[in-house]
Amino acid sequence: MCVDLTSDPANCGNCSNACPAGNVCNTGQCLSACFTGETACNGGCVDLTASQANCGVCGNVCPAGSVCAAGQCSSGCGSGTTACNGACVNVSSDPLNCSTCGNACPAGDQCVSGKCGCLGQRPAQCNGQCVDLATSGTNCGSCGATCTPGNFCSAGVCTPVTCAPGQINCLGKCTSLASDPNNCGVCGNTCVPGAACNAGGCQCAVGQRPALCNGQCVDLASNPADCGGCGQTCPPGMCLSGSCAAVCPPGFTDCNGACVNINFDANNCGTCGNSCPVGTQCTSGSCSCTQPGAPSFCFGQCVDLTSNPQDCGQCGVACAPGMVCGQSACSAQCPQGTACSGACVNLTSDPQNCGGCGNACLGGQQCVTSSCACTVGQQPALCNNQCVDLSANPANCGACGFTCVAGNVCSSGTCEPTCPPNLTACNGACSDVTSDPQNCGGCGNACAGGQQCVMSSCACTMGQQPTLCAGSCTDISTDPSNCGQCGLTCSQGAACVAGVCQLQCAATQSICGGSCVDELTDPNNCGACGNACGNAIPCVGGKCTCGGTLSACSGFCVDEQTDNSNCGGCNTVCGAGTTCQAGSCQCANGGARCNGQCVLTQSDANNCGACAMACPAGDVCSQGTCSLSCATDGGATDGGGAITTCGTSCVDLTSDPNNCGACNAPCPEGANCVGSLCTCGANDTLCTTTCSNTQIDPRNCGGCGNVCPAGQMCAAGVCNAGCDTAAGLSLCGNDCVNVLNNNRNCGACGTVCPAGGPCLNGTCACSAGYTQCAVGRRGLGTCVDTSSSNTNCGACGNACPATAPICNDGTCAVRCAASGLSQCGASCVDLTSNKANCGLCFEACGGDLVCVNSQCACPTGTSNCAGTCSNLSTDSTNCGTCGTQCAGGLGCVNGMCQ
Repeated sequence: MCVDLTSDPANCGNCSNACPAGNVCNTGQCLSACFTGETACNGGCVDLTASQANCGVCGNVCPAGSVCAAGQCSSGCGSGTTACNGACVNVSSDPLNCSTCGNACPAGDQCVSGKCGCLGQRPAQCNGQCVDLATSGTNCGSCGATCTPGNFCSAGVCTPVTCAPGQINCLGKCTSLASDPNNCGVCGNTCVPGAACNAGGCQCAVGQRPALCNGQCVDLASNPADCGGCGQTCPPGMCLSGSCAAVCPPGFTDCNGACVNINFDANNCGTCGNSCPVGTQCTSGSCSCTQPGAPSFCFGQCVDLTSNPQDCGQCGVACAPGMVCGQSACSAQCPQGTACSGACVNLTSDPQNCGGCGNACLGGQQCVTSSCACTVGQQPALCNNQCVDLSANPANCGACGFTCVAGNVCSSGTCEPTCPPNLTACNGACSDVTSDPQNCGGCGNACAGGQQCVMSSCACTMGQQPTLCAGSCTDISTDPSNCGQCGLTCSQGAACVAGVCQLQCAATQSICGGSCVDELTDPNNCGACGNACGNAIPCVGGKCTCGGTLSACSGFCVDEQTDNSNCGGCNTVCGAGTTCQAGSCQCANGGARCNGQCVLTQSDANNCGACAMACPAGDVCSQGTCSLSCATDGGATDGGGAITTCGTSCVDLTSDPNNCGACNAPCPEGANCVGSLCTCGANDTLCTTTCSNTQIDPRNCGGCGNVCPAGQMCAAGVCNAGCDTAAGLSLCGNDCVNVLNNNRNCGACGTVCPAGGPCLNGTCACSAGYTQCAVGRRGLGTCVDTSSSNTNCGACGNACPATAPICNDGTCAVRCAASGLSQCGASCVDLTSNKANCGLCFEACGGDLVCVNSQCACPTGTSNCAGTCSNLSTDSTNCGTCGTQCAGGLGCVNGMCQ
């Protein structure tokens, strides 16, 4: 047997999948009710206007070769619909023919503007069914998350049921029985498609003359199956203003037998078949919200973004439980007005909460000084829960229920055969089309969005610059959401003044680049607009400073007392075997410097007890004394003494950095041996064989082995694509550097200044006491100390011969003769003052630092700023503190930008 799995209740979605009693089969899933615009026929949901098997009424099958158009069998489809398997459908909204014939949406999906998907605040598909994770009690926040009894789902969170004033708990959900179409008047009372819930009663709201016919809301003014009354079917032809006609007059379009004005018809807005959602109105061929106090359209309904707790400020932004929405922002209490169901409202003017929470005005009434009242027309009155003008309404002419006979019109509250000369008959009422907002310029042309009818044209009239924006009138001279023009929204904290967004900063803030900033704390505008501090350097009191004991080095805050890469000064790196201790590169674990190298005199056979004290052949050094064996040998025999013999040394494997945990197991650069394990210094991490600062090392960024891609840098443990150009940094390889003072990238990436020479304004120079030999591009040459260089001994190019290979105080010699000098390679140097060998052989001071008492430091009167010695009193790039740059051409005078 052939069945339709999309609508057969006995085989819904799959063969033999029968829907429970009371349910219907809709798009292949069992649901409690049909979608809007559909009717239940034999347990399945169908569109009576298009179903070939249920055309107009359930069971009415169209003959072969014909199609169902507007609920009538005909030879072809009307404008705006497409013939799909004998049915005339709107492919922009039909889930079985979404966009094209046969393109069925997955089970549970709906067709919205020709695309399959789900609707709601947080739409999702759970178990093949569309749900709203923001409100679903069985899928709250995520699929399958079911709220326990006594709780309901609010903003995706299960919340105890404590409904606000004006609401009631219906099956675990707080709602207003006065306006909820799914719980209208009482819980579970669902209004039929096309009907709205007003004051607890379902009312059809479709078209000019809405009515309930055969369980469906229709427009008696244009529906050819119910033209002028339920069941009054027009012969082949059209329905116009409740009467059958042969052809549509000018200005009207034939939409499946109905003569409609597609500029204003909610069921055929812009094109035939394009229905506006409930609560919206068709204006100039576009659907827009017109409900008082609900001008924005979110997830299929009109809402007020200034007060709606589920759409606070913008669609989908829900306030947390216990919070309210006021002035487009969530807060603990209302800044103005009264809290009703989480919304901050004005009880004197809110039509949904007029005079009290939940007291909704019905039938188009407005809330005037806390009371509902009809306000439109010369004789406004409430008739059958609907606002009408008794002076012009033919069904309520002069009084509620007084209907004019066919052919008569209502003029000034009296039924007359014709309208006066200056008025026009519109749907049985006499109207001045030059000023009537419901018939402006012509019958049916209703002004929307608060517009008035001025000389037969709809126009906004309120404010200095009245303008229609998104279907609503506003004053673009003062509206922060439409400032100066529609859609131009002022940023948070800004106001719209004379059509221009203007920031309103606090007294302690300044306007920088269109934002309110505090120049005392903003690292991008520190002390002045545009004055940016380096990476991770905070702004304190309007100055870029690391604070405390930290210093700024290469755009980062470091502790020069413990940082192995910036020990005692920026870019001063501690060599092998040393760590940074109290700002000085010291030998690990109490080691001593012998001829510029770190040794342990307690175990080194070449420096046993003191430098140059070598043990005889065959002896070992044990506790600083030469002997035949170690004092306590814990070798492999007794399983663990404190001292172990490693070659000619007696060592403690728990603390010896050259034999850490085992003989000949040296620790990597910058590491100590602690408890037989190599341990890196402060701020460093041991990565394989190297101690690395994972905050700035691009080869171990954020963790060992995490290599930044080519062209990226490591800042605060994160690979970034660029450098802080405001701080004068450029990307060289994977490092951000200042090419004006970086001696490894001087003037350009890769240009290395020789022998530790400084980089001054992008040009390499030699430090004091050094001479540049063989000058090249960018000042790049060879900076040498002619007092100790054996290739430039005493003068550039004077190389020492093999018979006297060592340069001693500018003279070639066999050995270092002067007291206080140490031999480093082929040079005799003073480790207390030599820049290239400061404290230890080959330990060079970076930038323009000098060696003072075996420590790298800046000359007196200057400060170390990222490896550059700067006078903080006069340096405009380091004014007062390192990194504080004077903006706008200002100079630095006594540490202040002026």
